[in-house]
Amino acid sequence: MRHLVFLCLPLAFACSAGDGDTGPAPEGPHAIAFDGGPSCAVAEAAVDEPPAAFTFEAWVKADPGVDYTGHPFVVWEGVAALWQTEDGFVVMTDTSGEVAGASYPADVMDQGLHHVAGTWDGSVMSVYVDGVRGGFSSAGVPGTPTDGTVHLGCWPAQGWNHQGTLDEIRLSSSVRYTDDYVVPTVAFTEDAATLHLWHVDEGEGTTSADAATGGSLALTDIGWVSTSPFDE
Repeated sequence: MRHLVFLCLPLAFACSAGDGDTGPAPEGPHAIAFDGGPSCAVAEAAVDEPPAAFTFEAWVKADPGVDYTGHPFVVWEGVAALWQTEDGFVVMTDTSGEVAGASYPADVMDQGLHHVAGTWDGSVMSVYVDGVRGGFSSAGVPGTPTDGTVHLGCWPAQGWNHQGTLDEIRLSSSVRYTDDYVVPTVAFTEDAATLHLWHVDEGEGTTSADAATGGSLALTDIGWVSTSPFDE
């Protein structure tokens, strides 16, 4: 079964280590918790231009009953975004004012743990929830990076913020999924197509290591939750 053990409640205010904390680092897997704003995680994109094909994916847990316009999960500014709309659709879109792309009526704002993914194969965007290819479209076309950053749990250009957790976030320079798939049951490992991979297992602090690049994900007003998306 999946284990969800919270370090601090409620979820939106999960605790994190302060500057004066001197105890040992928390052990075990973790996720990062967002409080709906101004929580944000940001990193420099590994490449200057989007590859010909790519995949965004993450494990998502979100607070229900939240008054929101959009819940961003993974946003490569100017290129593409994987997010949840206010009316219950998980979408993979471009980041233009039209935010066109693939949509799937699968509301993940239910405090359940979900694997969400979005792909671009060079002509079509697809969106997946829990292993199901729920939608695809050629309407959305990735753009040009605007500021060289990838945002997790926030979309500054739209003024949107996630409320809940994100875990095991991966960006790839390939299409990882082309049809319904078996939901991952183990942590991802780096391969040649991995652009970014954040396990976010530190459990404390204001940065998280990128397993693919060695760089850091900067965390602003982030909480830590002791949890694993995998069977143990």
